[in-house]
Amino acid sequence: MSNDVDNIADPLSSGLKPTPTARDFEHYRRLARQRPISEADLQIGSSGVARRIWRLIGWAMLFAAVASLFVVLFYHFTNNLRVALIVVGAMGVYMFFASRLAEGRFDRRND
Repeated sequence: MSNDVDNIADPLSSGLKPTPTARDFEHYRRLARQRPISEADLQIGSSGVARRIWRLIGWAMLFAAVASLFVVLFYHFTNNLRVALIVVGAMGVYMFFASRLAEGRFDRRND
């Protein structure tokens, strides 16, 4: 029992690393200064055209899946596939145009 208490009290035996020293901080600071940060390093998700195409395909598949669920739901309520397709299509067109209008461009600081 006393061995367990001693192991808990000793951070090195429990796998914890000792507190870093000033020398460790200087080492990592020198490593960080060797390669300056570029503008490309700060941009999120800027890995090229292929990634944008896959992202667009993913969003289109998600949209199609949700739209098909709505078609099934509305078909269940109306028993008319044509009405269900028209309602879901109108909702999709409305959401597309509303998102384009709401998107706007708020970079007025550059004007």
